[in-house]
Amino acid sequence: MGFWTQSLKFAFAQCVLFALIVALGLGNNMGLSDFKSCQLASQKLNLTIASRLLEHGNQSDHVYTNGVMERVLKGGSHKENTGGRISRLTPSIDLINLQPPLIGHVHIAKTGGTTLNANLSLHFERVCGHKGYSYDSFQVNARFQRQSTKPDIVSKVRQGWLRAVVPNHLMAEIGFEDCDWISHETNWEFWKQFQSRKQPLELHVPCRDPVDHLLSQCNHQRRSFSCEGNLVKEINRCLIYQNRFSNQLMSLRNVQLKCFDWRKGFGTSEYFQLMKTRGLQHKRRRANYVFRSTNIKREKKKECLASLNVTSNLRKQVEIFLIQNNDYYKFCHECMDTKNDLFKHALTETAQV
Repeated sequence: MGFWTQSLKFAFAQCVLFALIVALGLGNNMGLSDFKSCQLASQKLNLTIASRLLEHGNQSDHVYTNGVMERVLKGGSHKENTGGRISRLTPSIDLINLQPPLIGHVHIAKTGGTTLNANLSLHFERVCGHKGYSYDSFQVNARFQRQSTKPDIVSKVRQGWLRAVVPNHLMAEIGFEDCDWISHETNWEFWKQFQSRKQPLELHVPCRDPVDHLLSQCNHQRRSFSCEGNLVKEINRCLIYQNRFSNQLMSLRNVQLKCFDWRKGFGTSEYFQLMKTRGLQHKRRRANYVFRSTNIKREKKKECLASLNVTSNLRKQVEIFLIQNNDYYKFCHECMDTKNDLFKHALTETAQV
């Protein structure tokens, strides 16, 4: 087993990794000042070592790839089932694809997307979202802390919008070329534009218990769900913004869908911690997120479906209807607690919003 292979194994230990990069003199070329993630740095090191192997014609050595090389090697590379290794590398490596995937957040209504977007923009660079951008989030948050309804330049130009609620046409004008994490509340077809990029797109879809989510949408519209009326009619009158997700997203080129329990997007939660390992760069100055409510408080005691036992026949009927007739609920039902679940945790509901 070669020297480079041994070095690469040690590189996966977080603390030793950075010392190794400095010792090899690779820090300047790799731009490690931009990386706050050991995982991302190890991927860069993997590919730097692989490049050197190719330069020196050492194609017989085995290089452990950590799931990166299989995606970026082009034409003619011989792959073997060697438990995460690729042998007999042949040129060339597309250096543009060494970067981690662009992350997209499909903002499904009433799944905590406003909080997730705004909070991430306060802590990480290159967050671009309908509910907040990194470049101006500090002052946006400060204005909310002083007075939630205080106008800004955007609201003076177009009533009903704010820097914290960015107009769609303004987002399109700004562009998404320098974004690491994108969130949008729009038609699912928005994500089509990223198919042509060499950088892959990983779409994160927040999932919530179907019945509880339905009732939250009812509450948002100040409607009550009647357990004695026509179930289909009652369901359809509560559902909102159903065009944000479609099964057609799964057929887009260069796009992979992941699901996650929506509650993990609040505060410095597991989703927040996960983004630290995905290459998002910390901001020099950060702030604690000032909560911005987009819903009136639910009165669950008055909700007939919420008061029913989880195993009740009526509640089950509603849940089955949603899963069978709605792309979003079907996707979540099939994705949660599988390898495409970002956290692989069972979905249970105790939400209050």
